[in-house]
Formats: sequence, C-alpha cells, structure tokens
Amino acid sequence: MFAYLAAADAQLDTAMFAMTATTAAYLGTLRGSGGALAYPNINARGGTLVGIPVFISAALRASGSPGEGAIVLFDPAQVLLGDGGQIRLAAGTDTSIQMLDNPTNDSGTGTATSMVSMFQTNSVAMRAERWAGWKRASDTAVVVLDNVQY
Repeated sequence: MFAYLAAADAQLDTAMFAMTATTAAYLGTLRGSGGALAYPNINARGGTLVGIPVFISAALRASGSPGEGAIVLFDPAQVLLGDGGQIRLAAGTDTSIQMLDNPTNDSGTGTATSMVSMFQTNSVAMRAERWAGWKRASDTAVVVLDNVQY
C-alpha cells in the first residue's frame, strides 16, 4: 500500500486511513516480536496508524460477511465531491412508518412489526433527498486492501 503511494508521489502528509472499528481494535492488540504493542496509537475509536489518522466507518464492512472489511488509505484532498446543492422535500399524511431507529421487515416470520399511521395520528412524515457523488482526482487518491479478515 505504502510502496504504491510512494511510487506514485502521493501525499502521505494529508492521507487518512479508513477501516471498521473491529479492524482498528484488532490492529491495536497486535504485538511485536518483543511483546510490545505493534500499533499502540490505534483503537476501536480511531487514533493513528504509523502517524496517519484513522477514520472509523461501519460502511467498510463487506456485504454478507461481518468478519470481513477493507482498509482504505486515501488523500481527502484528492477526492472530489459533486453536489448540485439541491434537496427534494416531500410530506406524507397518508402513509405508515416504523417509528424505530432499527426498523425490520419481518414478513413471513410471524413477528409483528409496529407501524404508525400518519393519517390516524394526525401526523406528517417528512422525507428529504439529496444527491451527491464522489470521484478520485487521480489514480493514487485511494488505495484499498479488500477482504481483510479479523
């Protein structure tokens, strides 16, 4: 990973790592040959790895495999954001929603799911949509170690 970036003249002084909390916690427990922690400045909440800041993200978990993830080394200054700045708002009074922060779709399992009717409770549900996209400014802006297992 570092050899690729160094060969491509990437800027490590502005680079960041991104990984799951599980990956970071595992790296923080690794020991060197003398028994001391190999990476003492990293933990499940982030820290630094070889002097580079670590950003924790659950979005790096491979789909379908909770034990797999990715370690990403990227230069935020080389990641371009495309955002038209438009937001679309919609209101609904004749819909039903789950009033949970961990909604489920238990169709066919026999488990009842509690739904709240906006009409019956004289409530309004709001939906906000915003579109954005990201792109690498160069081929060396992002390097990914994929299918990392811990």
